[in-house]
Amino acid sequence: MKKLKTWVDENLHGDPVIWAVVFALSLISILVVYSSIGTLAYKRTVSPEWYLFKHTFNVLLGLSAMWIAHKILPVLFEVVAVRIVD
Repeated sequence: MKKLKTWVDENLHGDPVIWAVVFALSLISILVVYSSIGTLAYKRTVSPEWYLFKHTFNVLLGLSAMWIAHKILPVLFEVVAVRIVD
């Protein structure tokens, strides 16, 4: 548990409540998708785990993009925005 706290302190800057809400909603979405795909998987003769893995991959991809975006300096976003507007 101490290693996790150290990793979080070093890598997740910003509001810890927002990060906790994002991770909680991500886990809830994975559970909701898995619980609701039984009929869809039955109709399409596909394994429910396929939908679970697909959704989990998309969630992890989104969390990775969010983590990368939070590591970028805000000044760089400002430079890009000014160039787009001008």
